[in-house]
Amino acid sequence: GDVREAARSAIDNAPPTAYFSVIQFNETSLTIEDFTNDHNRIKSAIDIVESVPNNGTCLYDAVYDAIGLLDDQIQSPQERRAIILFTDGKDQITGDTLCSRHSFNDVINAARPANSSAPITPIHTIGLFDAQGGNLNEAELRRMASETIAYSAIGNQTNLGGLFQEIMDGLN
Repeated sequence: GDVREAARSAIDNAPPTAYFSVIQFNETSLTIEDFTNDHNRIKSAIDIVESVPNNGTCLYDAVYDAIGLLDDQIQSPQERRAIILFTDGKDQITGDTLCSRHSFNDVINAARPANSSAPITPIHTIGLFDAQGGNLNEAELRRMASETIAYSAIGNQTNLGGLFQEIMDGLN
């Protein structure tokens, strides 16, 4: 509930012309809502995203696919583009077994294409650690944001709204 409320609040604080898409991911990616500037539709999509316990997290595949969706959606280099990634930063099925067919470097290369005329896709990361301060790949989340000229916000559930707001402030 706290995650949904923080995400909905971030949408409320976005410019009315901002387009969003909601993508749920675990071992597969599912676009819940395609790009739209209808913020009520986006908030409704946020409300139906469900965590699936004991499923893997193919993080790199999900981000790689999201970059592809942006490439398909945004045709003009003047349009701003960004991904807001809310995750623990771990790409895994179980334990240390990787889930994705794409790597961290594949994601960075897709976000920062070698073709200088192609736009960079900033990947803003929000990392939420558990009550013990663990279960988070903080270094990789910060690196993903840094290498794509984006912001990273890391914290726990008590400051979740502030984490989303920190990213939205940076975008604005």
